[in-house]
Amino acid sequence: ASYGIPLYGYDLNLNGPTGKKSNVDPDTTTVGTTHVPNTISTNGDFNGAMPDDELDLNYRFDRDLSKWSHIIFKPGAHGSLNNQPNDDSNPSAPGYVSPDVTSAGGNDFKVDVLGNDGSHQAEAYSIQVMKDKHLVPNTVADHLYLFEGWFRDTNGDGIRLPDSEVFASGATETLTASFIEDPAHWGDIQFVADAHGSLNAGDPTSAHVNDEQQWSSIAVPGVTPEPNYLHHGWFLNGHKMEATDTVKPGETYHAQFGKDPIPWGIPSQAPNASGHINN
Repeated sequence: ASYGIPLYGYDLNLNGPTGKKSNVDPDTTTVGTTHVPNTISTNGDFNGAMPDDELDLNYRFDRDLSKWSHIIFKPGAHGSLNNQPNDDSNPSAPGYVSPDVTSAGGNDFKVDVLGNDGSHQAEAYSIQVMKDKHLVPNTVADHLYLFEGWFRDTNGDGIRLPDSEVFASGATETLTASFIEDPAHWGDIQFVADAHGSLNAGDPTSAHVNDEQQWSSIAVPGVTPEPNYLHHGWFLNGHKMEATDTVKPGETYHAQFGKDPIPWGIPSQAPNASGHINN
């Protein structure tokens, strides 16, 4: 009888040391006065005679490395990788990673998976299959960032291949963890000049920021007041920005200007100032 052997990606071990090679138990069957040897052939067939009671066929396989792909995992900018927990006795643990995923030095990891030799597309592993089998390391995004996916660019065009693509047998490929800005915390701010001044030509009119940055860290454009006017600072919704204020992505910040009190002969005051005289 045949038992679905050969298995793609594996060689049936018939010649290894005892305990590591395929075997039949019992290894002989007595038929009358004849001792008939029980063996397993190279295609997995059983040869011999069935005993009156139980017969165990013990198959042992070794990987055919020519059919496997060698995958290297690397962390992209703004994140890291790990392979913990990897206790094979508890594969349902949150974040479980197969112990087949091992260190490749530094923060890199590696694993071998079944590849496509040109005629075994269905058996070959894709990134999605690797995920399902816990054959990828865990990803940890830095603060204010998110894990986007595994970047695989085999042809160098800068376009990430889909997770359904399989790997070629014998190939060594690199998967890079792609981390992106969390859009809930990142965005652009705009700079504009209000009346009686302008932004300096060539200076930036926007900045890419996160909502934890302080105003003092922002590279604002230079401004030029009209003659006899002074720059009174940067304002958001009437509030003058101070060094320790946090910025708000998506907002527009205004450079405001007021009359220079010396040529105008008036008390110096900030824009939008107000007051009253007691009666």
